[in-house]
Amino acid sequence: MGRTAAVRAGMVGPSCSGIKDPVRARDATGRTLAARLNWARARPVAIKEKMSRDEDLLRPTLNEEDDVVAFDRPWDPWSLAFVTFFGGPIAGGILYSWNFRRLGMPAKAPWCLAGFLLLGVAVTVFALSRMDYPLGAEERRAAGSTARMWMRICALAAAGIAIAQQRRRYRLFVFHGGGSARLFLPALGILLASILAQVVLVMVVVMAISAL
Repeated sequence: MGRTAAVRAGMVGPSCSGIKDPVRARDATGRTLAARLNWARARPVAIKEKMSRDEDLLRPTLNEEDDVVAFDRPWDPWSLAFVTFFGGPIAGGILYSWNFRRLGMPAKAPWCLAGFLLLGVAVTVFALSRMDYPLGAEERRAAGSTARMWMRICALAAAGIAIAQQRRRYRLFVFHGGGSARLFLPALGILLASILAQVVLVMVVVMAISAL
């Protein structure tokens, strides 16, 4: 039998020694030696990339707002919403800005107070400017009630924003065993003062619009 016929019959390999090419030989999974070498080279890179992703996931994401040493017995932000509803934006601005300081976030306190006060003035002017002037005594009382109603609604919306910013810090405070400060006396004083300030604000805006 000639060599060509033997090769075709599979009795010997195509090389002179009768051994198949090891580079092209396939293992049990059907991969060649070249494929296995490429996989071996790429595996350390893949492992390194996976470890890098795992390190990113396990890396702490705490910042300066997650410290537990700057608390000064804050109030529950949700409790302040009830006072804000009755006291309007003036009471809400004072209490929430004060609570920012108690939560160790003093940088946000003046912005909170300014936002509440500007909101109260803007809502009052908007509500009163839509009425027909001059106003009689009965119309003045109705105008004041309407302005205070709109101030309460907008104050609650602003309180929701403040709660969203204070909720995480307050939970951290409670988680570490902190107890909230008493709210009754400060809230009562601020509530009475804010109601008086609202009455004065409504009177000033009505007089200013009537003079135009």
